[in-house]
Order: sequence, then structure tokens, then C-alpha cells
Amino acid sequence: MSVFFPGQTTLGDQAAFHHGGIVLAQRFFAMTYKSEPFILNSDDIIGLLINDNVGYEALKFLLKPNNQ
Repeated sequence: MSVFFPGQTTLGDQAAFHHGGIVLAQRFFAMTYKSEPFILNSDDIIGLLINDNVGYEALKFLLKPNNQ
């Protein structure tokens, strides 16, 4: 996720990346076999995050100007 938010390196940003990563791990990667190829694009990431309370809050934090 951090590739979409270059320059956001505060502790709050890191926490948001962590929470978003947990959501992606539970909602996407846990459902994919390790031998199965997959494509995960930005539309997929946004869809997974906004449909989960924790993911939504993480995305909302990362998109706020100056993370206020």
C-alpha cells in the first residue's frame, strides 16, 4: 500500500499501512493458494479497504491532507 502514498512516513502513516495490510491479508491473500497466480491492482485494493471498517478508517486517514 505504501507505494501509493510516497512520502507518508509518520508513525500514524505506518499504523494505517499496517492496519490496511492486515485487511488485505485477511480478505485477499488468505483466500489465494500459494501456488495460484494473482493480480491485485489499485481498484482491488480500494474495494477491499472501503468494504471493511478498519480498512476504511486506514484509507480515510491516508487520504486526509496532512493526516489530520
